[in-house]
Amino acid sequence: MVETQAPNQKTLDAKSMLQECIENCTRCHTVCVETFNYSLWLGGRYNESVHLRLLLDCAEICQTSANFMLRGSDLHREVCRACAVVCENCAKDCERYTVPGEGAGAPMSRHSGPSGVSKEDGDSQLKYCAEVCRQCAQSCREMSEMRMSPA
Repeated sequence: MVETQAPNQKTLDAKSMLQECIENCTRCHTVCVETFNYSLWLGGRYNESVHLRLLLDCAEICQTSANFMLRGSDLHREVCRACAVVCENCAKDCERYTVPGEGAGAPMSRHSGPSGVSKEDGDSQLKYCAEVCRQCAQSCREMSEMRMSPA
């Protein structure tokens, strides 16, 4: 008969932290892609190439970071470290947009952000994106600094 040992609290905390970081990265990826589309819809100054590129960079690094953690890559801490930097930069950039822009196009996806955001209140999606990016940055920063005990 094989005896199994219950996981200790430190192991449970690490798994919980890992799962939370994966969820934050996945959510940030989704919100940044949606905010990219929304920014295109708003037009005007929201179509600055630096802003749009940063949204896509953030979405991409978040997806990559989540994938590295999901498959248990030994390099996930390094990817999380980079993800935290990109997410923080994206959050700062999104906060610059506090005045509704002008443009035409399809409405943003209904998958994220405050419901009912329209062009008359264009900064709500960008504020939401900044908030999600900051949460992801914090989670990734913590994950990158976490020390794993040898198995």
